[in-house]
Amino acid sequence: LPTLLNDTFVGYVGMEAIPHAPDHALLKAGVFTSKDGASGTLLATSGVRPARSVIEEPEAAPRLRLRTCFGVTKIVYAMRSRLANRSLGVVLDDLGQERERMAGAALLAGDDVAAQRLRSAAAEFSSIRRHIPVRMSCLLDSLSLVVFLARRGLSARIVFGVTLAPFTAHCWVQHGDLALNESIYGAVARLPIM
Repeated sequence: LPTLLNDTFVGYVGMEAIPHAPDHALLKAGVFTSKDGASGTLLATSGVRPARSVIEEPEAAPRLRLRTCFGVTKIVYAMRSRLANRSLGVVLDDLGQERERMAGAALLAGDDVAAQRLRSAAAEFSSIRRHIPVRMSCLLDSLSLVVFLARRGLSARIVFGVTLAPFTAHCWVQHGDLALNESIYGAVARLPIM
């Protein structure tokens, strides 16, 4: 990791105050939020543990449209290429800018209509993603889901979590207490770090 991203991560894990610049890559990507606006301490946005999960909710299979299938396929292949050719910090920075440009603050946590749109879009993405011949991975799929949602005017955050014994790292997409591509157990079994 670049020094700034490494220092941020190490400081967060060590529970230290983390000074930052307003254009910090992890801040733009939505992994952290600023405690006091323009400067001060970074706080993880992942503090809310999921109580609900889209993949565990009974719902009729989404109606898949050919155009959406091509769109999801294009997003997954493009994200795979980004991850292969750029650092994770750059990918997260680009993702934060893309999400801000496309979704902005369009989704409020208490908005039931928007929450239903999130559920439907996440279920549609998941149904299509299973058929794309690219090895599934939490990072690729979570980043791709965030792009897919942003292009529909929906905003969600990537949560990074770890287990300590044995050490494993994982990520998923979440909005409020709703996990969009992970089970409740899979999410709460990990300590959110970003």
